[in-house]
Amino acid sequence: MKKFLFVFLILVPFFSYSFESIDVSSVLLSIETTKQGKVSVIIPFPPELLPLNSIFLLFNGDEIITSKVKTHLLWPKNKDSSDQYIRALSVDFDATNKSKSNLKLVWRNSFFALPFGFPENDVITASFAEVWLSASSYSPMLASKKEYNLDWYGRAFNKFGEYISDPTLLKNRDSFQKPSPWLYDYPYSLYNLYLRTGKAHWKKKAHSTASQYLSLIDDKGYFSLKKNPDLKYLMPSGLLTDYIFYPNKKVLNIVKKMYKNSLYWPIAYDESIGFWTERHLANAMNIALVMWELTGENEYRVRLDDLIDGTLKRIFKLPYQNGGCVRHYHKAHEGGSDEARVCSPWMNALVVEQLWRYVAITKDEKAKKVIDLLASQVIDGGFYNGGGVHLKNYIVPYYLKFFNQSRNEKSDQWADINHACDVASMVAKGAYIRKLQNKAFGEHTIVMSKLLETCKKTMSRSRVVKIWSISPLRKFNWWFSSTTSIEWLNEQLLISK
Repeated sequence: MKKFLFVFLILVPFFSYSFESIDVSSVLLSIETTKQGKVSVIIPFPPELLPLNSIFLLFNGDEIITSKVKTHLLWPKNKDSSDQYIRALSVDFDATNKSKSNLKLVWRNSFFALPFGFPENDVITASFAEVWLSASSYSPMLASKKEYNLDWYGRAFNKFGEYISDPTLLKNRDSFQKPSPWLYDYPYSLYNLYLRTGKAHWKKKAHSTASQYLSLIDDKGYFSLKKNPDLKYLMPSGLLTDYIFYPNKKVLNIVKKMYKNSLYWPIAYDESIGFWTERHLANAMNIALVMWELTGENEYRVRLDDLIDGTLKRIFKLPYQNGGCVRHYHKAHEGGSDEARVCSPWMNALVVEQLWRYVAITKDEKAKKVIDLLASQVIDGGFYNGGGVHLKNYIVPYYLKFFNQSRNEKSDQWADINHACDVASMVAKGAYIRKLQNKAFGEHTIVMSKLLETCKKTMSRSRVVKIWSISPLRKFNWWFSSTTSIEWLNEQLLISK
């Protein structure tokens, strides 16, 4: 049987880079359960790691445990590749009377594809090494060397997560019976906290919120707490992550309805459109991306590619600039009659997050181009210097960047600083793309670092404060749903400029 245990040494790739050396012949599972008899565990896998054509054995020490392995989700297949890779699988087996077990799942290549199917028994939680979970997302979340970790970021993520997910700490216990706390994908933010830490209680909280959000999508595919149909409340990333760990056919049906509703959003902005924001574009991209991830069907990728093409064609770029953005009327963004041209750096960060995920899977060149342009637009004047005693020497991203004089042009530094984190993450992603393409990115890292200083100021609390409250509640989601790879990016950009 030892012949089965081939030893591979493979670097998990992200774009053309690697971040960590992993023994991919096996994955360790630590389980703790009071259940005896038939149970199931779910295992997520990093991209381009585990081929669909694989066979498996489950070990408890040196003992082989009878098991059945199936996959319920694959990573989407690239256009230029015939290979398919497993994203999540389930292992059905008999639990012993031991409450704790350390199991090992080992594999090797096979001529036969792993069958599709759902877990047959109650799903119990398994614990994994932090690096495994971190690598199982679109891009790694943790720096490999501690000196590149932003300890303040990780601490804030945990502390604010504790507050927002504990009803006893919230002043208004009916908060999540209102629509706005769900914006920017609350379940997805909690799942990212689990993927960063590996702590099972975050997984439990994320699953609970994903189930609640799923129940709030009505039969027409809209968010029921919002009186009017609203695209920005349709956020399927948390449902997709929940599907990885708790596969449920209802998720696919719900996201299909979301997708149908998202099709009204135009491929490209033009001046005749009465209402248009980057946030809605980001959601339209997100829904198409998640449908492609769930099904692998080409029509959803075509929709996403069309949205990327339309965005790229409408990005206005002056000859002397490195960056660009979709400059649209202020009246299309905020209402009224103002025809001054604007862009929103922080809403562009929401767009870049979707493109970042897409590039992680496909290495798509047009998506990389849009990331570069939107991130570089921040370098070209997407921020201003803070003032007063408290914000002197800090930079602040514009909520709206104006390109014409306007009576509506005003900045509120105390509000705008709350978007330093997501804009910093966008600049970092653009810098990383430029690094891969051997383009200059030094100015990006300077701006990223300065924005992270502002981000740290917004997130920091006195150590004597035990309860880290956050208001409005949706701030937790916009602070963390698009920034979870910032420590890994910080390392990649600073180790070799």
